[in-house]
Amino acid sequence: MNTAADNIVKDYEENIQFAKTNESYWKGTALGTRIDLGNIKLSKENEQYRVEIP
Repeated sequence: MNTAADNIVKDYEENIQFAKTNESYWKGTALGTRIDLGNIKLSKENEQYRVEIP
């Protein structure tokens, strides 16, 4: 399950809408994704869990 704080989601939505309004788009292709499962970090801060996945 993935979650994000409402303010983070709102920031992304505003940035995407701004880019659409100004016809500003990123161009290119994805080269791939690598996840280093051997170095995942899990911590708990202020009653919230944080996961870092390199």
